[in-house]
Amino acid sequence: MNEIVIEIETKDSDLIVGNLMGEKNPPRGAVYMINEDTNLRYEGTLIRKAIDVPSLCYFFLGFIAQSLASGMVVHGANWILDKLAELTDKITLRINGRKTEITKEAITEAIETASSEPSIEDQIQNIVSEVEQFSETIVPLAHERRLHTEEFHKDDPCARLSGAFQFYSTIIESIKPKLEELIRLKHLCMGPIPVSEQKEPNERN
Repeated sequence: MNEIVIEIETKDSDLIVGNLMGEKNPPRGAVYMINEDTNLRYEGTLIRKAIDVPSLCYFFLGFIAQSLASGMVVHGANWILDKLAELTDKITLRINGRKTEITKEAITEAIETASSEPSIEDQIQNIVSEVEQFSETIVPLAHERRLHTEEFHKDDPCARLSGAFQFYSTIIESIKPKLEELIRLKHLCMGPIPVSEQKEPNERN
């Protein structure tokens, strides 16, 4: 099954959960059948105790087919839009950790992107592998550029400062494209892990 993390930030979690699951207090792992190909599994709500800080509601949007047809994605997007369209001023929607506008086009694109990605576990492993490679390649390169800069500006009293600037600039240029991805994955790691026991689906009328 293809599963996509749906995260909703809201100050009215009962309303959101009730809208999506058909009941305000479903057990964690409860499954709501959207249609024969698609379901929504509730993975709990993180209540943050700080004053005026929204709660986080977690769901998994599941598609039975491993390979998604465009019609399935559009239907899933339309269903989410229908449930959330009147609540746009009350929520922030994230799909697989990406902040998503509550429009048919944005939700469809986010689902398509999420469904084509490796699993969250594989994405994290890829980042870890890149960090190891980074330490073996970019850091030595940055060090080499620092030495070259210091030599080039050796008559300048600020040569060592220029070298340090070059060192950090090289690293920042290399990691900047990854920062957004790192933040997204870290955010996802704060959410649910899909290991809860599934309940019998509540059939939609």
